[in-house]
Amino acid sequence: KTLNPFNTHTLPAQKPADHRPYGLKRQLVSRFAVVFLLAALIGALAALGGYRLIASETHRQSADNMARHIQRHLHEITLEWENGAIKLKTQVDFMRLLAGDDPKRWLKLQAYLTALEGSVKNYDSVLILRRDGSLAFASGAESEHFNSANASALNEAWHLGEDRDAFYRVSRQRLWLGDEGNGSMLFLRPLENATLTTLAPPNTELYLLVDGKVIASSIGSEGFSAQINPDFSGSLETNDESIEQRSILIGGNKSSSVHLVMRAGFPEPLGAR
Repeated sequence: KTLNPFNTHTLPAQKPADHRPYGLKRQLVSRFAVVFLLAALIGALAALGGYRLIASETHRQSADNMARHIQRHLHEITLEWENGAIKLKTQVDFMRLLAGDDPKRWLKLQAYLTALEGSVKNYDSVLILRRDGSLAFASGAESEHFNSANASALNEAWHLGEDRDAFYRVSRQRLWLGDEGNGSMLFLRPLENATLTTLAPPNTELYLLVDGKVIASSIGSEGFSAQINPDFSGSLETNDESIEQRSILIGGNKSSSVHLVMRAGFPEPLGAR
């Protein structure tokens, strides 16, 4: 046996440390983090989609309610116009301007209407028809387009102007014409910008279209260049808001060429864009 002069012991070779458990743990943590982030992202997208769906449905219901409100308000306004026409006709009756056979009675009526300009200025035209439907008197901007042949046809609640650039509410009142018996007094009042401005709720715009062309708008002449499909009702998307368009029924209107269109804007929250 050979002695080691340095009295040292030979140690067995050591294996390198095994780091596999730590590596597996790190991989599991990384995968869990990825799965968590994906689940959070999917959840956020689902929540955003659900919010958009709820918001869209809310916008649709709000637009439907606005359209019904505008329709009711327009009916109330036309009733006010009707009452105004009744009062004017009653005044003419009371003054007995047409009760006799005075050849100057039409001149007297014109002078009386001119004196009442503050009351009649909102009526674009005033017509008087005899019992047989012939035209006896006409005053106002639209009056030049009427004669005995077409004036007697004003039996509807609304009338589209000769140049198709105005739409009138027609009020027909019975009027005593003296020896000629009962006739009719007709008042024509246009549905114009000011009326649409009164009708439009906040964040909405109203457009009156004839043959697809805007002839009146709640935002004035600025709206005349708007490109609108009057047959469409639904949602329109822009960069910063959702727009709901509705076609509103005008009570008594029988013209398929005339449409009243509402556009209501609903701003989108930043996170929903």
